[in-house]
Amino acid sequence: MSRYSRMIFLAFSLLSLTSTWGQVKFYAVCNADEVILGSYFNVEFVIENASPEDFVPPDFKGFMVLTGPNRSSQVSIINGHRSQKESFGYTLIAEKTGNLVIGPAKIRSGKKTYQSQPLKVKVLRSAKGSTAADPGKDVFVKAELVEKSVYSGQQVLLNYVLYTRKRISGFNILALPDFEGMLAQETEIAHTSGTKVLGAREYATEVLKTFALIPQKTGKVTIQPLQLTLGLAENDDPFGLFRQSRGITVTTNEIVLNVLPLPDHPSGAFNGGVGKFSISTELSPLEVTTDDAISLQLTITGNGLSKYIQAPKLDLQDAFEVYDPTEISKQDFIRDGYITGSKTFEYLLVPLQSGEKNIQITYDYFDPQKKQYITLSSPDYTVSIAKGKKALTERRAGVGNSKSRDMLPLMPESKLRDKSNVFSGSAIFWLILTLLGLAIPVMFWFKKRLEKEDLTDPAIKKSLKASKEAKKRLLKARDNLKAGDHQAFYKSISEALLNYASDKFSMKTLDLSKSAIESALLEKSVPNDLCLQFSGLLEKCERALFAEINLQGDESLYEEAIELITNLELHIKIQN
Repeated sequence: MSRYSRMIFLAFSLLSLTSTWGQVKFYAVCNADEVILGSYFNVEFVIENASPEDFVPPDFKGFMVLTGPNRSSQVSIINGHRSQKESFGYTLIAEKTGNLVIGPAKIRSGKKTYQSQPLKVKVLRSAKGSTAADPGKDVFVKAELVEKSVYSGQQVLLNYVLYTRKRISGFNILALPDFEGMLAQETEIAHTSGTKVLGAREYATEVLKTFALIPQKTGKVTIQPLQLTLGLAENDDPFGLFRQSRGITVTTNEIVLNVLPLPDHPSGAFNGGVGKFSISTELSPLEVTTDDAISLQLTITGNGLSKYIQAPKLDLQDAFEVYDPTEISKQDFIRDGYITGSKTFEYLLVPLQSGEKNIQITYDYFDPQKKQYITLSSPDYTVSIAKGKKALTERRAGVGNSKSRDMLPLMPESKLRDKSNVFSGSAIFWLILTLLGLAIPVMFWFKKRLEKEDLTDPAIKKSLKASKEAKKRLLKARDNLKAGDHQAFYKSISEALLNYASDKFSMKTLDLSKSAIESALLEKSVPNDLCLQFSGLLEKCERALFAEINLQGDESLYEEAIELITNLELHIKIQN
């Protein structure tokens, strides 16, 4: 490769790399809009899709800085697009009451300087008697919609948020609403925990579940309450050595979503997309004859599941024979908590006449923020078409009026000849017949086995699979440890042990206390040292999660949990 060619290749490589990056953003986020005087909260300054230099924080007037800046970074590649996020976090305490403002921060990337938006924080005095420990007021779960009024087909997030002033060891959903009149898909959001003030009382908040909802009918749509159980710590032992917990059942509030109808489309060329969408196209070749076919690939990316993305119709004014588009690929992923789909279609175009022809495709969607229909257009491709050797009627022979490429003749000049049938009675014929005869009893036995499995008690099935499911959850704990998320590490181990006991001994979530699990183990003649080891592991996880001490996860705890599950299975199988 010549020096000149290498320079061109390098330039195109850099250009393609740059094009995969998203737009640069610099913004501030806070985990609380209102705080109690003297309590702490967190604020982060985040820059996306850029390499930061010279970060300058605000002066934090009216606040005391406890920790920071705590720097973290994250890189992800979704659907071929690379995104990078780097944040600078601070833990603050308000020094006075009132409506305080955290000023903008500044950061430089390359030759450009970016500035974040200011944040407003309302600081309140603590209400008298707000320290009273009343579980009915100190712990509850709310259903919260990100938007209370949306258009039909517009995606909206529904969060189930835990508000608590007490330590919670876990939760279990008893019954989900049916989400009548809408499509529902569980999803995730980036910031799940924080603090919030309600009635001059400060609560720790945690998003337990998030659902992306897509309403399918207009009017007032009611979302029924969610029912779940919470593990509530019954004392405030600071070391977590003697803490006991009990299960309480809570029910969320009923919530109403107002769904507006879409306005009429001016031309009727609407394919159902509501939200934010983008398109990309590829067309080749650009020089053809009337005997050739042209491939046009269209990729549509936007809000919602990919299976609901529809291909637009092409209007090429009789210049091309257009065949029905085929689906090449589709993908679904999460972007800022919202479900995003991407689907690629391929159109096959056959020129009907020679000359230069223009090809452009458009896609219409409704933008709820702008409250109007948006038309996206591909580049205006110019195709040079030379006259081919075949006449138009000859090229269309065998196709008829069909628009499907599957109807094109595969063997237009095939010749058939008669041949005597030599298969019947041959050695291969008798071999296949014998194999079919042997397969019938095997299929009958397999069917009986499946029927027997279907009749198995679900509780027995869960008991048999308890060890396998527990080890799957423990693998998640190991991934949390590798990622440096120690809180998630202990939570995953605790959930693996509790769910193992629930599945193995058919115990209800409300009955999952350490003493009840120990009794179930002893009933199976499990040695006392293994019972104590099980309780000890749960205790260690609780101390790490809920006591005010900082414990670091380690590989030995994961290995101990794996070994414990294996030994328990061994002893229980021997007794059975």
